[in-house]
Amino acid sequence: MLPQPKPGDLIRYEATTARWYLGVVRQVNRGLVELDYFWGEREHVPLERVIVFRDFLAARQRAFSVKRKDMCKAFFNEPLYLSSGGPRTNYSSGTSQARPGFLAVGVADAGDACQNLV
Repeated sequence: MLPQPKPGDLIRYEATTARWYLGVVRQVNRGLVELDYFWGEREHVPLERVIVFRDFLAARQRAFSVKRKDMCKAFFNEPLYLSSGGPRTNYSSGTSQARPGFLAVGVADAGDACQNLV
């Protein structure tokens, strides 16, 4: 049996069989987990639908392979746009403009400079 998540743990929340998100546990109470998502939203979700991300990775028997755009969706609930085109949101090339409470992640692509996501 996997340990119950505790405040501050990075977790994987399985919203549906095809969609999951990463969040940080704020509190666990009566079978519900209060999550902080990286895009600023909070939600209470059932305890049985979350797993500590470290335990999720350790339990996998195959490699954990996720496309960059899908990982960006799991972290920030929006797609990744490269500098070569498409709309840009709260990130810029070269310097981080992270707001308190948000995670800045550098993403590299062959031939492209690093971009900082907020």
